[in-house]
Order: sequence, then structure tokens, then C-alpha cells
Amino acid sequence: MLYQRPQTDMADAAERLFDLVDSFAESAKRKAAVWPLQIILLILCPEITHVISREVVEESKANKKLFLESLRKALAGQGGSKQLTESAAIACVKLCKASTYINLEDHSGIFLLVQSFVVDLKALLFSPTKPFSRGAGSQNADVDLMIDCFVSCFRINPHNNQHFKVCLASSSPSTFHFVLVNSLHRIITNSDLDWWSKIDAVYCYSGELRLMFSDTLSRVMQGLHTHAPLRMTSSLSFKEKMTTSLKFKERTTDLDTRSYKCLLLVLVKLIHADPKLMLHNPGKQAQETQSSTAELIAGLVQLVPLANTAQLSQEAMEVSLYSFSLTPTPSTLLLYSFSFCPFQLYSLALNCQLQALLVLHLPETIELWNPEAPIETFWDISSQVLFLICKKLIGHQMVNSTEVLKWLREILICRNKFLLKNKECATQGSGIPICRQAQTKLEVCLYMFLWSPDTEAVLVAMSCFRHLCEEADIRSSADEVPVQTILPNYATFTEFASVSNMMATGRSTLQKRVMALLRRIEHPTTGNTEAWEDTLAKWEQDTKQILNFPKNKVEDGQEWINMTGFLCALGGVCLSQRSKPCGPATYSPPMGPMSERKYSMVSVGSCDVSNAGTSATCSSSTETPLGMFLDRLLALLVCGHERVGLHVRTNVKELLGLELSPVLYHMLFNKLRNSIGRFFDTQGPVPINDTNTQFVEQTIAIMKNLLDNHAEGSSEHLGQASIETMMLNLVRYVRILGNTLHAIQMKTKLCQLVEVMMERRDDLSFCQEMKFR
Repeated sequence: MLYQRPQTDMADAAERLFDLVDSFAESAKRKAAVWPLQIILLILCPEITHVISREVVEESKANKKLFLESLRKALAGQGGSKQLTESAAIACVKLCKASTYINLEDHSGIFLLVQSFVVDLKALLFSPTKPFSRGAGSQNADVDLMIDCFVSCFRINPHNNQHFKVCLASSSPSTFHFVLVNSLHRIITNSDLDWWSKIDAVYCYSGELRLMFSDTLSRVMQGLHTHAPLRMTSSLSFKEKMTTSLKFKERTTDLDTRSYKCLLLVLVKLIHADPKLMLHNPGKQAQETQSSTAELIAGLVQLVPLANTAQLSQEAMEVSLYSFSLTPTPSTLLLYSFSFCPFQLYSLALNCQLQALLVLHLPETIELWNPEAPIETFWDISSQVLFLICKKLIGHQMVNSTEVLKWLREILICRNKFLLKNKECATQGSGIPICRQAQTKLEVCLYMFLWSPDTEAVLVAMSCFRHLCEEADIRSSADEVPVQTILPNYATFTEFASVSNMMATGRSTLQKRVMALLRRIEHPTTGNTEAWEDTLAKWEQDTKQILNFPKNKVEDGQEWINMTGFLCALGGVCLSQRSKPCGPATYSPPMGPMSERKYSMVSVGSCDVSNAGTSATCSSSTETPLGMFLDRLLALLVCGHERVGLHVRTNVKELLGLELSPVLYHMLFNKLRNSIGRFFDTQGPVPINDTNTQFVEQTIAIMKNLLDNHAEGSSEHLGQASIETMMLNLVRYVRILGNTLHAIQMKTKLCQLVEVMMERRDDLSFCQEMKFR
């Protein structure tokens, strides 16, 4: 506005102040202090900037012309003082920056002034052989100055890019790379004025920027002493990298590593700001374009998880503090407030990485992955992203996994938008193995989040099933096949999605609903089988952890309960996967005092029960994982642990009685019958002890809950195994307990069980019903 409608009063005041300051600047030290102010005052005088470039000027303007001559000499290193050179650089950057806010059509004089300085200015600031520096305490200010110069020069003339090539060169200092990337980010995110050049002017350097990302990632991984960067597939190698990759140093110092972490973070922010800048591949072959995209996305995926939480937070803190301190703004102060909270800083870094990957999955961006074969490339690369992220989530290698799961949901939404946009050929190229592997891993991941103690994580996982179903709808429509062909448990997944809207649901109610739906899963798939097996492995570890270290967090106990219910509810669908066992077998580790353990018969089975270790070995060699899980639960029914025994016994009893899949009823009945039957196999009196009595009491409670439970499918499965022998043995055991208060309570509960059993006699199987009565 000042240059469109000059304001005489302001210009006169600025000129008078310039003259006053100029008379003050007698020594080199004083000149260095006031030159940046003088250049601003000069900019406020449009008429002076217009006439000052003439050979002859008025006497009143002579000191301004002399000032500019002094600036030029100092900038070229002829000022005789390092201070003056540095001050001249600051003043000229301010001149360049101010000129970008003036339209060339409004005033050309200031641009002529800029052109007289810009060559020497760029030579001073962007010299790889002699980097500009004002001393050890001014690194951040130096970088800010270089960024301002870079951005201003680009806006003035985007095609005069010699400094761009210098910053991009692999031999240049990492600071130059950092300046380049931050400058590009500012150009993309701050382009308010119509005459400012757009970022597409440097799309031609996309390949070099991808190389910078790949090499920086490698350097950071070297510094962290981790594995080399992963690749999507061996076939998708980055050919450019093999020919022009940077030569790594043998060992990088801590300072180098930190600077590369900084550079890596801003590169990720750059991808997020404009993914097209990294995906531009003019004149490349389709396979080469796909390879470069795969390499870029693989690098981003690698950044998302790190196995060591402590290391992850530490690295994120170093990168964030170092990086954001380079721009002293209010946001920097906010970030510094997190100095002693690594998790928030890790979250910031992680969010940058996830958002970059999400932007790359926008439908319009996916089209750029490989314009010649967008659908096939989508299935290949996106499936690998899903596979790798889900694998890390399943392996519990994420600190804030719920946030990553939310991001995964957004990825699924983007995928479906892209498929809908190309619905006529949506399945083209989807028959490759990685697609099936990704769907399996995604299914496993969502299943395993259903037992999370975090209610929000459970709800997010359930909502993800909706997008899984939507993808199946699109694919089935394209191939004209039933949706169940693609997603066998489509109906139940749809119900999971509808339940995800229960935002006000309590943890207990939600878990009951989850387990009810899990019992309705009918079709065994690689996904649900793998989810059950992986959960079983973690459950075994957690069971040992709870029994050995009972003072752990409450959340760990809740997770164990949720996992137990999950295994009970989903176990039915895994039954068809099991092989035939050699014979009935159960397993119970030694529990309770030695005096009771000696005579306990609850370690039943076809093995020799005189030795608990032998029993365990034999059982494990003849049983399926499903059978061994039930054996382990029966053993935990009489857990005698001093601290957590009651907690474990109560939850196992309730979960077996209320949440067990009806398909497993006959297996449970057989195991209970075999276990109690062992009490009566020995010669002489029945061994009455606390452990056996406790097992009988727990069995009565479980059977009553099972028979009271009229869940869907229960009637169909109750009659698959006879319970006559078990019931008679329960009566025989309880009858000889005597008339103590506890014995009377058990007899009462047994009578209630018999009553419920007779009410459901039509659903049960009897070999000799009249004799049994």
C-alpha cells in the first residue's frame, strides 16, 4: 500500500531519522549496529529508492547513496570488518524480504536496488566452502537469516536458482539442506500474495529431494545403531539412490546425528505440506516411478514405530527441541514448555510422520504414485503400508497405539474414497499376495484391539470394521461376487461397526457386547485364527507376569481379563482348525500348600498325574492350543496365589460360565468330567482336600451359569457331550463333605444346578436318563 499510495509525511520522517542515525554511525562498530535499521528506513522512502540508482543525485540524498555503496563493499568483503560484513548481510536480507511484499508493477526501483545486492548476498550466505557464521551462539539466527534470504530470492525470481542447487548438493553442509527444506516448507505454507511464485517451479528437483530424504533416513538409522532402512519389496529398489547416493562417513558424531534427525523431521513436514513435491516424476518409466514412490513411503513407515519406548522418547525430544528452537516464535516457547515431557514431543514427531503418510493416501495424491498404473500401484504400495503398520501394532511397538489406530482408520477411509472413484476397475491388480496378507494383518490387528483396556481403542477398532466392510462392498460390486467371498464374517463385522457408536458405554458393558459378537463369528479365517493364537501367546506371558509380579498396574489386570474373555468367546471359530488329540488330557500346575498338592487329583488326563511336570509335558504333546488353554483355565480355577488367587479364580469362573463360545461346551464338559472323575479312580476313600473341594465348587458355579445362559446357539451345543457322569460324581463328592456351613452351601448350590439342568433337559444329552434320575 505504501508503494501504491506514497505517504509523504511518513517518508519525510523516515528520511530525517535516517540522517540522524547516519550522523551517529561514525565508527565501524556503530555502523554495524545501525545498518539494518537504516535499510528499513530507506525502504519507507519510495521516492528515494526510485532515484538513488542514478549516477548523480541531490546533495540531500548523497548520504543514502554512500550508505548503499558501503553496504555493497561490506557484502563483498571489502569493508575491512567482519562486523560490517555480517551487518550488511542482515540489512540486505531485510531489503530482499521487504521487496517481496511490493508488486513489481507498483514500483520497479526497489527491485533494481535488490538486484545490485543479491549476487554478492547469495555468494556470502550460501558458500559451501566457507559457510556464513556469526559465532557459536548465533547458529539459530544464522539459519533464520539464510531461510529468509532463500525464500525472498525465490519469490523475487524462482528461476535464478543457483543457490538452490548449492543447498541441494550432496557435498554441501547439512545446515544448507536444513535451510533448503525449511525454505520450501515456508514457500508452500505461506503464499498469501498473488504475485509470489508457487512451489511448482521447483517440482523438477523432486528426485534430488527424495534422495535427500532417503540418505538422511539412512544416516539417522546409522546413528541410532538400528537396522538399515526397510524396503517395501526387493523389486521396488530405488535405482537413483544406487547411482548417486551420498557417501556416508564411517562414524557420525552425536552432533551430526542430531542435525540429521532435525533434517529428517523437517523433510517429513515438507512431505506433509506438499506431497506432489516428492512425487513428481516427469519422463520416468512406470516401474521406476512406482519404485521411487514405494521407497519414499517405506521410509515414512519406518519412522512411525521404534521398539524401545525410552529411546524413542529421547530421540523425539532431541529432534523436537533442536528443530523448533531454530525459529524463535510463540510456538517455540510452547514446545520448550514440553522440555521435560518427552512423550508430548514424541507425539508431535509421530503426528508429523502419520500426517505425511495420510496426505500421501488422499485420492488425488494416490493418482500420482504411478499415473500410468494407479490402481495396481495403489494395491501394491498401500497394502504394504497396512501390513507393516498393523504388524507393529500387533507387536505392541507403539507408545500411543490408540492414536495410530485412529490414523489407520483415516487411511482406510482414504483407500475407500480412491476405490469408489475408480469403482469400475477397483479390483484391478488386487490379486497379489501382499493384498491378502495386508487384509489378514488388518483383521488380526482389529481383533486384538478388542481386548484393550482402553475403551476408546476398542471403539476405534470396532469402527474400523465398518471401513473393512465398505471396501468389501466395493470389491464385490466390481467383481460381481457375493461380499462374503471377500469378507466371510461380513455380517458380524457390520454389527461391530454399529456398536462402535456406543460412546457412553462403560468398560464392562462394552466388553460384554464385544464378547457376545465374537461368539457370533462363524467362519474361521487366517485373520481370526492368527488373532486368537497371538492373543493366547500374550495371555500366557501375562498370566505368568500376574502370578509372579502381582503388584503390577490395574490396567494390566483388566487387559488380562479382557484377553481371557476374548479367547473364550472367539475360541469356537478356531475349533475347526485343531487337529485330533490322542486322548482326553487336562493340565494343572501345582498350586496350594504341599500337603494339599500331594493328594490333589485336579491334574487330570490320560497322563501319569503322580508328577505335575510329567503331566504338563504329556499334555502339551497331545493337546491342541485350544485344549491347553482350557486346561490352563481349569488349573486357574484353584489358583492358590496369596495376593491374586481370589481375583484370578473369580474372573476365570465368570468368564468360563458366561462368555465361553457354545461351540466349546462339549470340550469343556469332557474336561470337567475327566478332572472330577480322577477323584474316584484311586482305590480307597475319595481324597477330600481344599483344592479338590474348591474345584468342585467352581465347577458347580460354571455349570449353573452355562445352563442359565440362553445365549444364541447354546441349546444347539449343550447336548453334544453327556454330563451325566460328571453330575453324578459331583453329587458323590458333595455328599461326603459333611454338614459344615460351607458343605451345606455347596449342597444348596448343587441342588440349584440340578434344578436348572432338569429345566433344560430337552437340550441336554442323556445316555440313561431314567437311571440318572
